[in-house]
Amino acid sequence: MIQLTAQTFDTAPVQTLSGRPREIRLAHRLLDERCRYQARQTLFEPLLIAALITVIASSLADQLVQPTLAIWATLVALVSLARSLIAVLLLRKRFCRDARPYAALLGLSTGLTGLLLGAAASLFFPYIDPAGRMLTTLALAGWLAAAMALHAAFPRHARLHLLLVLGQLALAWWLSEPELGLSWACALMAAAVLLERLSHRLSRTLAIAQRGRHERRELLRRLAVESRQARAASAAAARFLTAASHDLRQPAAALSLMSGLLSERCMDPALKPLTDGISRSSVALNDLLGNLLDLSRLEAGVVQVDFDHYELDPIIDDLRLEFEQRAQAKGLTLRTETCGGHVHTDRVLLMRMLRNLLENALRYTDRGGITLRVAIGSALEFTVIDTGIGIPHDLQRRLLIDSDRLDGASTRSRRNGLGIGLVMVRRIASLLEGELALDSNGHSGSRFALRLPIQTWRSWPLIDPQNPAGEARSACTIR
Repeated sequence: MIQLTAQTFDTAPVQTLSGRPREIRLAHRLLDERCRYQARQTLFEPLLIAALITVIASSLADQLVQPTLAIWATLVALVSLARSLIAVLLLRKRFCRDARPYAALLGLSTGLTGLLLGAAASLFFPYIDPAGRMLTTLALAGWLAAAMALHAAFPRHARLHLLLVLGQLALAWWLSEPELGLSWACALMAAAVLLERLSHRLSRTLAIAQRGRHERRELLRRLAVESRQARAASAAAARFLTAASHDLRQPAAALSLMSGLLSERCMDPALKPLTDGISRSSVALNDLLGNLLDLSRLEAGVVQVDFDHYELDPIIDDLRLEFEQRAQAKGLTLRTETCGGHVHTDRVLLMRMLRNLLENALRYTDRGGITLRVAIGSALEFTVIDTGIGIPHDLQRRLLIDSDRLDGASTRSRRNGLGIGLVMVRRIASLLEGELALDSNGHSGSRFALRLPIQTWRSWPLIDPQNPAGEARSACTIR
């Protein structure tokens, strides 16, 4: 992390950014911010100067020569207005690449203001009484207390201003009253030391806050750059997998096909378990690779949604025919419940989500049955219910996000998958403006609910022979 102050213009290393040393750019920015802080404080200065002039002029008008007082007040006011003009010119700029001229002008005008204000003591003390001197001293001390905050951005300017005012004030006391003036001079010098320390602390606090702000800004900049790089790398990897999808699927599909043929043609009982294991592993590998490649296409944003109107019953029937034989082979029952109608969606993506949910239920259910239900409520809800091993409560939320495996070694083997299918269902559901929810008691049975907006469903009108007018009603089918 780069930590700089505005004085390190000529000591920056050679690390570059856009052709210029980064440290020099930061140093210029730090100086620009300090000048802007000083400029904003300077805009309040004319009010304080006007109050100071009013107090001194109204109190000493009957003891001083009017032209002298008028000339002094005019010069102080002009310098203050000039400082305000410099401040306005600086603040009108969005960013000053080199603020050193403004810093020099502000420093010069600060010194000139201190010289003129301190001159009030040098010019007026010989002609006014002790009460007037006390009033002038208190007025200048009040001004200096405010000036420490006004000049906190530049401690050197504050010290110069303090020295010019209090130096002349102490000298004027010493010369005007030799006996009591020395005590006043010493007291004023002690006050100068205290005010200088106060100015130093204010400047230090401001510098620490300024550096901290720039460090946070630099950290956020680096974080944004690294985040963009990470997203770009992820997108590039996803695009590569998408482009290479066919080339990667082809060998896996060929391996699955040949291992299946080998398992069918192998008649040696001793080799039969080995060939069956090879066949199962190749099928699992092919499925896993397909899921990974499909997920990469979703991540890359290349999946296009093709909305159209489809009947619900044929979709559910196709899924029932696809999974019914596999469920019976495991000794499970597969039940479907659907209320007819039309759905406005992407048929391929919808069937992919339901297929993944049924695959998941079939994989983790050893006895009982599986139910696919379509219901109409506040949303079009596709629900897959199984009597399988259940999902622990602490993993239910993480499952849809982190692709966590649910089982231990005692409940299922590693060939059961990595949970990628559920992540795909969630991603596809977001494309279709839907959501995926799950519920389980933690030790048996699971319920996955895929909810699509109710606007995607339309009722399926049937013609009742007893109703010639053809009044519409919904058909509910249970198989």
